[in-house]
Amino acid sequence: MTRETRIEVLLYLVITLSISCGIMFAYAYGPSFMAQHFGRLGPGAFMYVLMTAAANLTALGLTLWKEGFRGCANLLIRTFDPRGPIKWWAIVLLGYPFLLLVYELISELFTLTLGVGTPGLQLERWFVGIPLFFYTFGPGRTGPLLEDAGWRGYLLPRLLESMSPLGAAIVGGVFWGLLHMPLFLALPGGYRGAPGTIVLTTVFHSIAMTWVFMNTSGNVFLSGVLVHAISNAAGQAGFPGDMRLVIFGLTAFALIWRYGEALRPAGAARFVHRRHYRLVPRPTDSGLP
Repeated sequence: MTRETRIEVLLYLVITLSISCGIMFAYAYGPSFMAQHFGRLGPGAFMYVLMTAAANLTALGLTLWKEGFRGCANLLIRTFDPRGPIKWWAIVLLGYPFLLLVYELISELFTLTLGVGTPGLQLERWFVGIPLFFYTFGPGRTGPLLEDAGWRGYLLPRLLESMSPLGAAIVGGVFWGLLHMPLFLALPGGYRGAPGTIVLTTVFHSIAMTWVFMNTSGNVFLSGVLVHAISNAAGQAGFPGDMRLVIFGLTAFALIWRYGEALRPAGAARFVHRRHYRLVPRPTDSGLP
């Protein structure tokens, strides 16, 4: 990683977290003033959307500074370009729902066998989850649209310049989780889980997303926006957070076990930046199998 890239990464992380945490602290220490001048803080509110969009706004700002409007246009085009291998569309769209179903069936088996918990498959979650998947792109549910140009489109390629895919996934996942902490705390009633589970969940998500990213030549839409949207839709459909944590955790460990040799070496799949902001694998490097 060059000195220039290190500065870009540092600026991105500092600015993104400063926006999100700064808004949260402002509402924590001056709730009346902030509510009067900027409205309440909650899903769908302007300041909450601004916290969510901090990742993309920072990425676009830094890209504008270094590459101008053309660079910003190319970043957005690459983020929302849906063209990708049919095989990976199928893996992304069907893989996570399939794992949720397997988890539900195993849980039901243990319930019936050991008599622990309440029996009864909740298959309606899948039917509810289908329309919620599309709803996740609607007003107040725009996380995938407002975050992944930053995390997967801007930060991840720069981390891959000097890190292994696994290292880049973990580092990106940790900071992605730190950004989500203020968002969860701003939810009505606050966040009742342990803060560490937020970071753990985003790290596991990041590993799976990076695996898709590496196998689709840096397709941000498939690896970021689509995976993110499906995960959010699962949560809205009623799948518990601990279930999704276990599934993505097991998926992450399975990927590390299966592709460990490709994930570990530093710079196993480096990318170079071109003027038009396209990711181009170096001829001597290889991605994950």
